[in-house]
Amino acid sequence: MSNINANTIGQLFQDIISKFSDMSPTNIDTLENEVLDAIYKLGSLMMEWKLSDWNDDLKKDNCQKCNTKLQSRKRSRQLATMVSDVSFTRYMSYCPNCKETEYTLDEILGLRPRQRMSSQLEELSALCGASWSYEQSESVLKKVLHRYCVSHNTIHELTNAVGEEVSKEADGSKVKELESDKIAQGNYFENIQLNEKPQVRIYADMDGVMINSRDNAKRMEGKVAMVWSESW
Repeated sequence: MSNINANTIGQLFQDIISKFSDMSPTNIDTLENEVLDAIYKLGSLMMEWKLSDWNDDLKKDNCQKCNTKLQSRKRSRQLATMVSDVSFTRYMSYCPNCKETEYTLDEILGLRPRQRMSSQLEELSALCGASWSYEQSESVLKKVLHRYCVSHNTIHELTNAVGEEVSKEADGSKVKELESDKIAQGNYFENIQLNEKPQVRIYADMDGVMINSRDNAKRMEGKVAMVWSESW
């Protein structure tokens, strides 16, 4: 069981309140940084506490398939999240009969093998990479998250991965990849989000005609256009 518990978190919170009570008036930037630092410390402790607590609760003694006694070992893992950089340990359970290895906490958390960032942080990194240069994105994330945790190389990789996935969906190759697995293909179609009210398309057909001009003895070209939508 982790040494961190609700009492430890409560004591940290009291220490933070005491520190803020004794603060002298300062500029808004300094105050903002102090608050963010406090949130980071408190959030880190809360993340570590709950991950350890869940890991103990999820520990299995016997295999659910064959009821064989499991061999359990603790394995460490690091994960960057929107809240903090978290280092935690979780049980690796191995069934000598089924020859299967399971990380129960990883599965509950929805973590992929070798995943180093939470899904929310991956999404934010890709959005930044699509909006600015990768170096600028690295700087922006450092300010937003109040710490350095995502390199411009990682942002580059995440942004390209999202772009490739979008390209597959656009040209239909994503569906072809799932051709051999009809269940996965069905789930893919079910999860596609459709707009309840599709955007109306507006069309414009433009041309030029010669018209009389009061300011010029010669005629001048005037632009005309017809604008309509699909429902017109």
